Amino acid sequence: MPLLNRDGHLIANPWRLASEHRDRPRPYSVLSTEQWRLLKLVSPEVLHLGLRLDGEAEPEQALPWLDTCEMVEIHFASFTDGRGFSLGRTLRARFGYNRAMRACGEVLPDQLQLLARCGFDQFLLQDAEAVCDGQAALVAFDVCYQPDLKTATWFQAAQNSGSSTSANMRSTAA
Repeated sequence: MPLLNRDGHLIANPWRLASEHRDRPRPYSVLSTEQWRLLKLVSPEVLHLGLRLDGEAEPEQALPWLDTCEMVEIHFASFTDGRGFSLGRTLRARFGYNRAMRACGEVLPDQLQLLARCGFDQFLLQDAEAVCDGQAALVAFDVCYQPDLKTATWFQAAQNSGSSTSANMRSTAA
């Protein structure tokens, strides 16, 4: 499946979903929250592990692993379900996640610009046919009425001051 970044460029995809039946994940494996819970003997930083969340997941489910996972992949089961948009924005704005975040599953090219505005960096598309449409959709509008996570001054100030780190959010969420 082709992978686009938020600038509309095709990029390499070293990440693979981890098999449910493997004892130890391979480098660049994307693990479910259950697989992360079972991961005890391996240092996640060494393997470059990612976390896969379903769009209906609660953001707090990701908290134990946000500091160690290199990429969060949010799976959209249906293109009509907008909960993944909110999940991505919450992980960025409230929990301070600042590494790669990817949308996968039933993602339409028309949704890519809004996904980027919600904090997604990468988009795993269903087929090569959607690439041209996705690239066009990402640059279709150069002015938006609402601020996004890249232009919101409150978000930039929080990122610069370090007040939105996941460690700080964990203490306030508890």
